[in-house]
Amino acid sequence: MEKKDIVSVQSEVLNLEKISQEISAPEAGAISIFSGVTRNHHQGKRVIKLEYEAYVPMAEAKMKKIIEEIRRKWKDIIHVALYHRIGEVPLQESSVIVIISSVHRRDGLEAVHYACLLYTSDAADEEDS
Repeated sequence: MEKKDIVSVQSEVLNLEKISQEISAPEAGAISIFSGVTRNHHQGKRVIKLEYEAYVPMAEAKMKKIIEEIRRKWKDIIHVALYHRIGEVPLQESSVIVIISSVHRRDGLEAVHYACLLYTSDAADEEDS
């Protein structure tokens, strides 16, 4: 079985159903998903949209490193997809999607959580610089 690693930084709406199908595998006992969406508030202030910019080659390189870390820590991971949207992201639309198929649910859920932690720490590091 060939394992897939998918990274994408795009301005188009992130299609959760389509990405889930890309990650599906007959060997998978679980498909674990995180979808970070734009909410209507932040630190007590009203939010109507978010806007993201990225230097795509650098962002994709960091996303690939996250996948490498995941594959090092969890051997039962089958496929991994990390998607990040750039440009305007209105309320209730996804800006980040992490989907992982795995033989067992625990590995997939832990790996999704780990990816989110790495993703958030990278974003915080960039905001501080």
